[in-house]
Amino acid sequence: MQKDRLKKADIKFFILPFVFLVLTFASLTYMTTKERIEERYDILEKDAVTISNSYSHGLSTSREAY
Repeated sequence: MQKDRLKKADIKFFILPFVFLVLTFASLTYMTTKERIEERYDILEKDAVTISNSYSHGLSTSREAY
């Protein structure tokens, strides 16, 4: 009887911290990944604006040349 209690206590002693660590790791991974994706989209948007401005400037310059 007492061995059964010890086994159950040992299992709870290891499972609860493990679940807590897994949930913490998963939430940190999710937040970091989400932030990196948003950061990359911002960089992509800035690059797209820069390219479009360069393209429109090239078009207006070529129109003036003719």
